[in-house]
Amino acid sequence: LTAGCLAVCGRMEAPWFVLLFVALVPWVWALDRAASAAEAAGAGAILCVAFAGAVFPWFPATVERYAGAGPGVVWLIFLVAAPLLEPQFVTFALTRHLARRQGAGLGAGLLARGAPILVYVGTELLLPKLFFDTLGLGLYPSSFLRQGADLAGVHGLTLLVLVVNDLVVAALQRTVRDGAGEHGAG
Repeated sequence: LTAGCLAVCGRMEAPWFVLLFVALVPWVWALDRAASAAEAAGAGAILCVAFAGAVFPWFPATVERYAGAGPGVVWLIFLVAAPLLEPQFVTFALTRHLARRQGAGLGAGLLARGAPILVYVGTELLLPKLFFDTLGLGLYPSSFLRQGADLAGVHGLTLLVLVVNDLVVAALQRTVRDGAGEHGAG
């Protein structure tokens, strides 16, 4: 679901860019149920593959035409390489899992929510990528929101997208938790 939403946002058309603010919610919701670091890394790798296949389907076709290689081979290599092409999903998943396991309390909650977001943006800034892609680019159709790139850069817009997604996840988790508490008390 997350990869599909991001593929729609990748079309860079209004009004679809608004989906960016909830696109990661299904994935993060599932990620928060990872029982181990290996499961979290797996969830990150799966999103890498789904994202690459959904957002960049033109790339294997281009390589196929250029290199004269078979489509199956090119797609296989592309999807296997996806975690190297989009490592921010894996680093986010691992950081979120590890930070959430550090314990309860205000400090731990802020750590569990803030650290993965900063690691995601840092990964994009520090690790080389084949494509200069970041979630903030998807806000281009909004003349108002893209103005933020003047102040914070495109990665600042990515930070905004990640924070809003995280706030939506937190609100939904709280709603579910509070709803379960009401039903369990009766």
